[in-house]
Amino acid sequence: MRDQANKLLILESALTLFTDHGYDAVGVQTLCQASGITKPTLYHYFGSKQGVLQALVSTYTTTFLKELSEPLQYAGDLPRSLESISAELLSLTQRYPEALRLFLTVQHAPKSSESSRAASGFFRELKRCLRELFAAAVRDHGNMRGREDAYAVSFLATLFGYIDLVLEGLVEPGPDLPHRIMHQFSHGIYS
Repeated sequence: MRDQANKLLILESALTLFTDHGYDAVGVQTLCQASGITKPTLYHYFGSKQGVLQALVSTYTTTFLKELSEPLQYAGDLPRSLESISAELLSLTQRYPEALRLFLTVQHAPKSSESSRAASGFFRELKRCLRELFAAAVRDHGNMRGREDAYAVSFLATLFGYIDLVLEGLVEPGPDLPHRIMHQFSHGIYS
């Protein structure tokens, strides 16, 4: 039981430190001090600071993809699917703001960095699922054929742009926001 409590304490401290200061700016000693543990304890549980980041990303990736699994399934109504995905990711943002902030931060890290590599699996899987959703929508919207990857990337950019605005307190995550996100993606900024 103590092992689990120590691991959880380290992960919680790391999440706060990594989102407040950036992964690269946080040293192992700082992480240990914030967690109230020794370096050998951190190394015992996670092997390295990179191991801590991997554990954080893996935990939240599993949670997020599980919560998004149903909305990511195309059910014959593309606008409704996009709104459902938006609503679920906004809900996750409300429940796990630090984790989403961490994902946004590491997404923009240099591609060869430890932090970018750690989170790339989440974004790759999300893009793959969206690509499949748009590919399934082709049967109802034939003019979309061949642009599934571009739509997946464009929708992710729009969605995570809004998530960033919500996290910064610049946009209220009200009940109409999923529709606004879908509408902007579907019809552009001048509509």
